[in-house]
Amino acid sequence: MFGKIRFRKLLLAIGGVLAGFVLLSALISGYALERLKVGGPLYEGIVQGKDVVADVLPPPAYVIESYLEATLALNDPASVPRRSERLAQLHKEYDARRDYWKSQPLDPDLQRLLTSESDVHVQAFWKDIEADLMPALARGDMESARKAYARASEAYAAHRKIIDGVVTLATRMNADDESNSADEETQYIALFAAVQLASLAVVGGVLLLMQNGMLKPLTEMAGIMMRVAKGDLSGTVPGLARADEVGDFARSLQVFKQNKVAADAMTADVATVLKTTTEAARQLHVTAQEMHGTAADTSRQSVAVAAATE
Repeated sequence: MFGKIRFRKLLLAIGGVLAGFVLLSALISGYALERLKVGGPLYEGIVQGKDVVADVLPPPAYVIESYLEATLALNDPASVPRRSERLAQLHKEYDARRDYWKSQPLDPDLQRLLTSESDVHVQAFWKDIEADLMPALARGDMESARKAYARASEAYAAHRKIIDGVVTLATRMNADDESNSADEETQYIALFAAVQLASLAVVGGVLLLMQNGMLKPLTEMAGIMMRVAKGDLSGTVPGLARADEVGDFARSLQVFKQNKVAADAMTADVATVLKTTTEAARQLHVTAQEMHGTAADTSRQSVAVAAATE
């Protein structure tokens, strides 16, 4: 792979893939936030489910079902045993929810209304029902039962008034929480978008740095090496002072260039020596021929003189 694709194209491809992943993560995160945010479809589904349960089943912290059971028992004394069992279960459920809300990090005002001020009237309600109304109905004392029911009704009314305040306060707090959540969601979306843009900028910056810091000098060095191989030693090797691998390659190229200069100088010196030696040999050959001609002339002259003497 690396031997078939040029690094410039490979670098651009890697940068494109990274940018694609950044954009894909942004799209997925945006979709997830849209689905999971307060007011989103999943949130609305959860709220609707809880609203359905709240509309169908009376809440244990609001003793309206207990008040209904007491009313039914007063109107039908024969059902007292069955009503008493149901009231005992409802009393147990109320105590459990009251203790639960006492342990929760609720708003102090909301917690005070729900677990303290309301509970005072609920305890009076339970006393009137369990200690007075139901025993009076069991023994057939309808006058005492009606008096106990009247007192329980007053306690229930006071409890209901406080519960209405709890609902109003909780509704306002929920609206404030949803508004704050929407504001935070906007802030986080803006922050996420900034991070994504910063990531894209970092990817682009890295690509640019690699282009200018690695690919460009390597390309220049490759061109210088090709010119040196052709005998052109005029170029200056870039990056000699760098401490990275590009610098190592530049210094190796400089050594190669210097060796090429030395080799060319040696070749020139050898050529000069050969030329000088060749010229000297030629001169010696000419001199030898001249001396040979002189010797021949001298020999001919000596023969002539000897002949004349005779």
